[in-house]
Amino acid sequence: MNNKALLTVCLLNLLLAPLILFSQSTAKMVSLQSPNQKINVALLCQQNSDQGDWYIKASYNNNGKNIVAIPRIDVGLSRSDQDFSKELKFLKVSKPILIKKQYTALHVKRSVCSNSANIS
Repeated sequence: MNNKALLTVCLLNLLLAPLILFSQSTAKMVSLQSPNQKINVALLCQQNSDQGDWYIKASYNNNGKNIVAIPRIDVGLSRSDQDFSKELKFLKVSKPILIKKQYTALHVKRSVCSNSANIS
């Protein structure tokens, strides 16, 4: 699996995981790494506390050099009648689970492919 696809999987897992909810906690940052430790997706609070404006940052390791791929994606929902993106509170972190899949691809150089990812 290439870095862009793995980054997308990790990013979607962070977005879909129930990490930002309205409850009390003490977390300031949550990070999820790919199984090969090359991709890191972090959920951070701008106010450096458990409540505030949260955002996602994605980076990858390119031959020992840490490169920020996505510097900031704000988390939340803003509607015309109400804003659900401010003063969010962190609820909990799920323990990462390693998933390994093998599949057969048609019309490619390598017919048996494998994929591994961390989800939470």
